[in-house]
Formats: sequence, structure tokens, C-alpha cells
Amino acid sequence: MIKNVQDAVPEGLDVLVLQEVTIDTLTARQQGPKLVISVVGVVDGVTATVPVIVELRRAWLPEMVSDHFCMSLGVSPCPVQLFTDADLTSSVPTTIDGIALAGASPLYAVPQSTLPRGTIHPPARYAIGALATALGLPNVSFAVAYPEGIGSFGNAILSRAPLTVFQSIQVGSTPAIDARCPPIEDWPITRAGAVATLHCTNPGLTILGTHLDHVYEELRVHQIAELVSKLDVGAPTVLIGDLNSLCRGDYTADRWEDVAAVRRENFWEEPRTDVLDTLHAAGFVDAHQIIHPGTTPDMTCRFDTRIDYVMVRGRVQVDSFTTHPSCSDHRLLVVRVSV
Repeated sequence: MIKNVQDAVPEGLDVLVLQEVTIDTLTARQQGPKLVISVVGVVDGVTATVPVIVELRRAWLPEMVSDHFCMSLGVSPCPVQLFTDADLTSSVPTTIDGIALAGASPLYAVPQSTLPRGTIHPPARYAIGALATALGLPNVSFAVAYPEGIGSFGNAILSRAPLTVFQSIQVGSTPAIDARCPPIEDWPITRAGAVATLHCTNPGLTILGTHLDHVYEELRVHQIAELVSKLDVGAPTVLIGDLNSLCRGDYTADRWEDVAAVRRENFWEEPRTDVLDTLHAAGFVDAHQIIHPGTTPDMTCRFDTRIDYVMVRGRVQVDSFTTHPSCSDHRLLVVRVSV
């Protein structure tokens, strides 16, 4: 998979924004007996409401065990304290034998990280770390798409230049929205935004990478509005992500009706543009339209619609915008900007 991503990414890329990343995926299949346990993370004094499943290998050394707990909780590798109780009074050695002997489910894991949330230094034995090294993009920001920001699944920013002002922002729903947009899965509706600032320019360039809800436009609008509210209005900003929303100008009347017909056949909501309208009202401009005004963009997903966008705000000049096939079911968006 790493080779596939390398082949898809153009040479000379300075920043790569990824959605739906699982950061505790190892680069090679691990051999030997394993130990699978349920773990509740306690990060920065916050106890997770959703436990995660952590798969350990019997042959791992204690530091490898600690690394894996951290990566499974969305925290940069650091020492970890383990406990059998929510009061954090009965400790467990951070060794395979100690964990197996404790026999507790779940365990409570308390990473001792001093780094800001959203900062990840992934070891090369993890796919995200190997990819960052292979592409020469060693600076990684990660936002967890789990409640409280504790878990291994989310969005990542990989950068050649150092990153600062990290934010791992979780955006969910509200009781009022839930009443109108009931969850279709037995899982918390949580999405995330990875925010970081590149200081290779002056002023720095803020990057937001996100992936919005795939079912309800009302929920997507709530999520994007909350994410945008966390940004500095005056900062040069590039927003990149799978917004799962449409832009009316991308489609002829006949094509729009075709999209609507497919959605009705699959019992999805009608095509809507509220997310793009919200971003336009907040001052964001579509990078495609800046470079290719009045033209039909490439469709970016397997349903032959455009749901992936690069949007800019503030003192950001878009110099080029292209799309490329990738190793996923979405096209790769490549934009060159100047600040």
C-alpha cells in the first residue's frame, strides 16, 4: 500500500492531507501469538467513552508495547501507565506477561506524553511513519475521529516543513440534529479536523484537513461550521477534504437530475449544496474555479460526483490545480499555492 501511495503522489509534494487513516496499522504482518484486549484511554485527564481494541504480540519488548498503546489511542509514542480500574489505583506492568496476568478487560491506559494533541511522531514500523519517511514528509499532524479525540482512526497532515499550532478537533452532532438525522450505525457520529500551521512562509499557512459525515447534509453543515469557527479568520488558510457535498455549478440540469435519481433509488437524501454555500459565506473560494473558471471539474469519487475540494481563504494565491488517479476510490487533488 505504501508503494501504491508513493506511485500516486507527484514528485516534489510538500504537504499531503489524508482522510480515513488508521495510524496503528503496521507495515508488515506480525507473526507469533497475539494478545487482544479492550482499552480505555485516559488522555490529558479525559477518559474515553469508547474503548478501543488493541492487538499486541507476545514477542514485543515493553517499549514496543507502549508505542502500540499510544498509536492505538492517537497519541505520539511515549511511556504509558496501565491500570485495571477506572480510579487508576491498581497498576499493571507495561509488559505482555504483566498484561496477560492481569486479565482485566478493559484496561485503562494513561499515556505520559508532553506533546500537544495532534502531534504525532510515528515509528517507521507503522504504515503512516513509513509513508512519511518515504515521501520526505516527516512532520505529521493527526486528528482522531473518535469522541474525546482518543483512538487510532482519523485525518492526517504530512509535511516537509515543520508544523506548529496543532489542533485535533472533534465534531459530532447535537440532540436536535440527531432527532432529525438519526444515526444509521450503532456508533458515535464523530468526525475530525486536523489543523496545523506551516511556518515556511511568513505569515504561516494554516491547513485544515477533514472528512465530513456521509449521510446528512444538515449534519455536515454543523460539522463544517464548527471546524471553521476554530480557525483564525485573518490567517491564510487552505481547507482540504472529502466534504460529501455537491456544488450546483459542476452539473448541467440533466446531470443534476441523474444524480438525484441515483440518490432516490438508493434511498439517500436529495443532492444538496449547503456545505459549499456555508464555506462561500465564510470567505472560502474553490481552488478549481480559480484556475479553471466556468469549466466542469473532474468528478472525484466512484459515484461520478465531485465531493472532494480544495478551498482557500485569505492571502493565498492558487497557482495550479489538477486531479490524478489514486490508489483509493477518490481522485487525488493537487494544488500549488503561494502565500
